[in-house]
Amino acid sequence: MRKQIDFLFACKIAIGVVVLLSAANEYIDYYHNIIGNAIIRTCIFLAVIFGVIRQLKLDSNELFINQKINETRTVQFALVFILPLFLFTSLVTEMEALLKMGQAEYFSKYYKIFSLGSGAKYFITILIIGPIVEELFFRGLILGSFRKTYSYQKALIYSSLVFSLVHIRLDETFLSSIIYSFLSGLLYGWIYLNTKNIGFVMFMHFAWNLLTYLFPLLLFQLGLQVRNIGDFATIALILSIVVLVGFVISYSLYKKIDLVNNDLN
Repeated sequence: MRKQIDFLFACKIAIGVVVLLSAANEYIDYYHNIIGNAIIRTCIFLAVIFGVIRQLKLDSNELFINQKINETRTVQFALVFILPLFLFTSLVTEMEALLKMGQAEYFSKYYKIFSLGSGAKYFITILIIGPIVEELFFRGLILGSFRKTYSYQKALIYSSLVFSLVHIRLDETFLSSIIYSFLSGLLYGWIYLNTKNIGFVMFMHFAWNLLTYLFPLLLFQLGLQVRNIGDFATIALILSIVVLVGFVISYSLYKKIDLVNNDLN
C-alpha cells in the first residue's frame, strides 16, 4: 500500500513538473532570457525535490547510496557508447531544425547562442545547474521511487519517459527532442542503477551537455562554408553514416571487453 501511494505521488509530481515547464517554455523566450528560464526551472525542481523528500521521508542514504563506483563494466559501457549515441541524436536534432527553419533562420539562431554573453550564460545554467538539479530529481528521486515499485527495466523506462516529457521542445525539434532526451535518460538511469553514484551521473550529464553546445557550434561553422541546405544536408548525412558505423564498432569493442572480463573472472 505504501509503495502504491509513493508511486501515485511521484506521478502527480511528474505531471505537475511537465505542466509547469511547458507553461514556462510558452511564455519565456529561451534563447533571449536563458537566465530567467533557468531560475524558474531551478525553483520548480527544488520545490519538487524538497516536497518529495518530505512526503516520502527520504534520507541522504536513498539519494547517495554509494560514493564508490563498483561496476567497471558500467563505466566502460558509458565511455564506449556515449559519444556515438550523442553524435547520432545531435545530428537528427540539428537536421530537423535546419530543414524546418530554413538556413537563414537556423544560422541566425545559433549566431545569438554562440555570442560571448550567451555562451557564458549557457555554461552556468545548462552545464552547471542543469546536471546537478536534474540528476537529483530524475535519478535520485523519480527513478528511486519507481524502483521501489517496479522491476529494474520498467523503472528505467518509466523514469526515462518522464525525463523526455519534461525536455520536450515546443519548436521545430519537437519529435527529435523526445527521442533525444529519452535515450539520454535511459543512459543516465542505467549508469545510476549500476553504480549507485549520483555524482558520476552528474559528471556524465555535464559531459553530454557540453557536447550539446560544442557539436552544434561545429555544424554552425561547417554550415557557413556551404552554399545551400542541400549541401549541408548531404554533409550531415555522411556524418550520420560515419557515426552509425562508429557505433557498431564501439559495440564490437565493448563485447570484446566484456568477454575478456568474463575470462579473467
